[in-house]
Amino acid sequence: MSRAYGFLVIAFATVVSGTVWAQAQPAKPAAAPAGAADVKAASGDEQLAAVMLAGCRNEIELAIFAKSVLKSQEAKDFADKIMSDHQATCDKLEKLAGGHARPSRAANAPPAEQKAKFEIGKLKVEASTVRPRVEGESARAGSPLNWVSIHEEMADECLNAAKAELQRNDKRADEAFIGQQIAAHMKMIAQLKVFHKHASSDLRGVIDSSREVAEQHLKQAESLHGHAAASK
Repeated sequence: MSRAYGFLVIAFATVVSGTVWAQAQPAKPAAAPAGAADVKAASGDEQLAAVMLAGCRNEIELAIFAKSVLKSQEAKDFADKIMSDHQATCDKLEKLAGGHARPSRAANAPPAEQKAKFEIGKLKVEASTVRPRVEGESARAGSPLNWVSIHEEMADECLNAAKAELQRNDKRADEAFIGQQIAAHMKMIAQLKVFHKHASSDLRGVIDSSREVAEQHLKQAESLHGHAAASK
């Protein structure tokens, strides 16, 4: 197993979907008011969708970045498919995430921080990323930790590490990228199974479709990896 492929198994998988549980909440009152369960469910859906959205955007951004170093047309076509398929999911998740959705960067931000764009034939997809967070801003004294924000930051760290790994393995970029996708989608499928248990019926439909797409991507990545191994 190459260093690039092994790296993903340990560190990169969070790029796609992250890991999240609900934000830290106050102790449950003895008697919840009528309708509280519906409010809690809605908030939980928004948090789950927000983490999925961050990972979805990061996956598009990584695929865009990978296109600049990938060698084979097969790998480039796979990156195109990842971008188009994930953009469709991102659009749905952005609506479901509500107020928990991460804001996109300002239009006048430095070029490296603006929305990543890539043209696929007539289809344009955008990877909307966010402003850098100020260290410690979600951990003010006396305030509960914002676990959604924390795991979004973790996903961003993994995204940066994955980009750096592709750069370090420029001559083996295809192998590194395919390895990243195998590891990431294996973890995504496992996480979506868990998310499904904690989501309402509104979000479950998107989770199910996301899992189906993830399984297709995993199968294609494994096939590409097999072809590359057989050609050596």
